[in-house]
This record gives sequence, structure tokens and C-alpha cells, in this order.
Amino acid sequence: MLGTNFWIVSYFLKFKFIHWFFEQLYNFISYNRKIVIPVSCNKTASCNPSRNWFWRIVFILFCAVVVNLIVGHYFTRHLSSFFIGNPVYGDSIYFIGQLLFQWIVCLLLGERNWYDYLGHVSLVSFLGSLMLGFFGLGLSLLAYFHIQIQLLQPFCYGMVYAWMFLDHRKRLKIADMDWRLTYTWLIYRLMIYPFAFITI
Repeated sequence: MLGTNFWIVSYFLKFKFIHWFFEQLYNFISYNRKIVIPVSCNKTASCNPSRNWFWRIVFILFCAVVVNLIVGHYFTRHLSSFFIGNPVYGDSIYFIGQLLFQWIVCLLLGERNWYDYLGHVSLVSFLGSLMLGFFGLGLSLLAYFHIQIQLLQPFCYGMVYAWMFLDHRKRLKIADMDWRLTYTWLIYRLMIYPFAFITI
């Protein structure tokens, strides 16, 4: 264990709150590790740990909060002339809508492992938001040096969107899930854009 190799870690773990915090962090990571590193439960003899709805919901909520904060900031800072949604909670609505839409599609397509699938959808959005945040920092740096970034702002968003599509498709292939879910994910995104961006 980490505490046996690093005495300072062992020392701080004696405090109940710190021990409790790291125990919860371990559970958070452990019960969602098949989402962070996708695997197929159909092709492996064991797919431990077993399902835990509490930690999956916590994982999805964590992703939703991060996505809302970073994407909302990017839209406000770099796409304000096109964005017509609410930067405070707008992306949370789209995020929840995406999960509900894809859950219904899972039922219609007969995808039984929607428990893991919703986790994958959440993580793809989370990773996409981190990438968008990185691009946002780069654009702000370029703007600081008076470099024109008007064309780069929507271009960077498009790059992130394309990467999310490819990562979503790759995850479904690894997890042995219905490939059509990638295209319904795309359809939902196209459906909500008129409510988020100026279309003229």
C-alpha cells in the first residue's frame, strides 16, 4: 500500500477525515475504472467491480459540473457572438438531455449495458471540455499578443467536437456496444445546436 512506502502518507491517513476522503476517492475511481479505461464485459470472464449506482451517479454529476463550467466559460469568452444559450446552466441542460436521449435510444436499440454507456457518454463530454479549456487558454494567450483569433475560436470548438465523435465511436467498439449509438449521439448534438447557436 501507499502508506507502507511513504511514511508521511501513513501519518496523514491517521486523521479520520483524510482517511475517509481517500476511501471515498478510491471508491469513486474503482467503481468507474471500466469507464476511464473501457473494456468489454461481454468478452471477459470477470467484470468486477459490480455495479454501484451511487458512484456512477456521482461520476456523471462530477462530469456534468466540470463540463458546464468549462464549456460555459468558452462559449462566453470565445463564442459569445454566436451563442444564444444560458452560459450559467445551459450546457447542463444539454448534458442531461443527451443522457436521457441516449438512454431512450439504448432501450429502443436493445443495448442492455446502458449503465456503462451513460458513463462513457459523460466521460467523453468531460474529456472534450478539458480539451476545450486547453484551447481556450491558448486562444486567450494569442489574444493577449494581439493575434486575431476570430476564425480559430469556432475552429477549435469544431476540432473538439470531431474528436469527441471519434472517441465515442472508439469506446463503443472496445466496449462491444451498438455502433449506432454514435450516430444517435451525433443526431442529438445537431438537434440542439439551433437552441444554442445563431443559425443565420
